[in-house]
Amino acid sequence: MIPAELHILGLTIVFFGVAYLAIYPRLEPKTLKRMIVVDLVLIAVLICIAASVYGGMGVRFSLVLFQTNWWVFTLICAVIVETPFSLWFCRKWGIDLSGKD
Repeated sequence: MIPAELHILGLTIVFFGVAYLAIYPRLEPKTLKRMIVVDLVLIAVLICIAASVYGGMGVRFSLVLFQTNWWVFTLICAVIVETPFSLWFCRKWGIDLSGKD
């Protein structure tokens, strides 16, 4: 059985890998605002999946310096995993990070 942290981390990597390699390239027009809307949906689905597995189980997740619950770990993991994908994608497609369309 894989550790819970690796399970969430792997799920998050797959989620954002699919998003940035398959979903976001098909967005037209490609804008930061549209990406944020899709991100919110993806993160909501990711949280629902994590909740279906770890919700109410009392499993503690290690973030090296402290222990946390499943939803905080999932959100932090999502931010850490998505940031390099997002920066790469925005640079590649010339998306303005200031949010001005």
